[in-house]
Amino acid sequence: MRQIFQEIPSTNERLRLQNPNLWDSILAFEQHQGRGRRGNDWVSPKGGFYFSICSPQHKLLPLIAGLSSKLSLESFHQFNVSLKWPNDLILDGKKLGGILCESHNDFAIVGVGINIVTSPDVPSSISLNDIGVSINLLDLADKFENILKRELMNFDSNDFFISYRKAEILLGKNVRWNGSEGIVIDITENGELMVEENNNIITLNAEEVHLEH
Repeated sequence: MRQIFQEIPSTNERLRLQNPNLWDSILAFEQHQGRGRRGNDWVSPKGGFYFSICSPQHKLLPLIAGLSSKLSLESFHQFNVSLKWPNDLILDGKKLGGILCESHNDFAIVGVGINIVTSPDVPSSISLNDIGVSINLLDLADKFENILKRELMNFDSNDFFISYRKAEILLGKNVRWNGSEGIVIDITENGELMVEENNNIITLNAEEVHLEH
């Protein structure tokens, strides 16, 4: 079942409190208390796509949700949406949206926020409207739900990582995190970022990673 709200504090939180069934979802056109990773605020003005859905648990869920978002958007228009590990959607080098996955007992909630008409007033953000693209939010919710179901229910590790690696902008790039820096080598089968740092190979699990320019 899907609920639709003109405005809401948080789609993820509302869905969690409802003790949802698998694939129940909430779509909102504005959030007042949207959340990003690490408890950061997610600016959610009117005119965006704010969607949360109850899904099965999966160790790669944030990456699968990111790829599903990319494929959903690209099904409507011919443009290239990239992914930035672990949860950002990138368009023309700027942040178009993000993913927030939260585990709750025997289910997970996948939250997706995408800048459709407007974007946060920062130079690193972009909206679809900025490039002259318009997508019906109900159609986007349907498409994302269908692709997410397909990716989870027919998951094939080899196929998934081939697609994900093609979309990931960090591969082969210099990055920095927590005062350290290195070169991204790969994504592990557990969804970790594999980085070469001073001739040592390390893996990052949930660190905030930034591209070196």
